Amino acid sequence: MKKTYFMRHFDRSVQLFMFSVLMELLSLLLQVLIFFMNKLTLDTKISSLVDLVNQGVIYLNMGSLFFKNMSVLLIMLGGLIAIRELYFRLRYDSLKNLVLSIRGTIKLRRFLHHIEPPKDSEDKKSKENTIISSYNKAIRKVVIDVDNEELLLYIKLPKEHQAQKMLKEMDSEVKEEISTAYPDYLISIFERQGNSLWLKGTRK
Repeated sequence: MKKTYFMRHFDRSVQLFMFSVLMELLSLLLQVLIFFMNKLTLDTKISSLVDLVNQGVIYLNMGSLFFKNMSVLLIMLGGLIAIRELYFRLRYDSLKNLVLSIRGTIKLRRFLHHIEPPKDSEDKKSKENTIISSYNKAIRKVVIDVDNEELLLYIKLPKEHQAQKMLKEMDSEVKEEISTAYPDYLISIFERQGNSLWLKGTRK
C-alpha cells in the first residue's frame, strides 16, 4: 500500500501552521517590548540612555519584522499544501471525508497514546519509559485517510521490539474502534509492509 497525499502532508501542514503561530507570537512579544522601551525614553532625560534604547528599538523592530515575515511565509506554505488537498476533495471526493480524516486521526492518536510513568532511577522503570516513549513516538505518526471508496489507516511500527509488541496487542481494539467510528466500511485485518502496519476498509 502507498501513502496518500493527505497521509504524507498532514503532520507537515500542522507543523507549519503551529510554527507560523509561534513566529507571530514572537513578533507580537517584540512589539510589546518596543512599546515599553519607547515609553522609557519618554520618561527619561538622560541622552545616553535614550540613544541606547533607540538603538535597541531598531534591532527589535528588525527582529519583529523577521518573525512576522517568517509567520507569513510558513502560513503560505501550509496554505499551499491545504489548497492542494481541498481541491482534490472538492473535485474527486468530499470535504466531509477530509473532516472525518482529520478528526479520526486526532481521535485515534489520543486513543492509542500511553501515559508515561514518572521518571525513576531504577533500571526497570527507565526501560519501561524508553519502551513507552518509543511507542508514543510511533503513535504520533498514525494517520487515517477516508474517501468515498475506501478507508486507509497507517501506523508506523516503533523501533523497540517491546513497543511493537504493545502496539500489536492493541490490534483488536484499534479495529473495533475504527469499525465503530466508520460503520459504512468493511474493515480488513492488519497487514504489515516493511516497518508499517496498514488497515484497509472498503465501503459497503
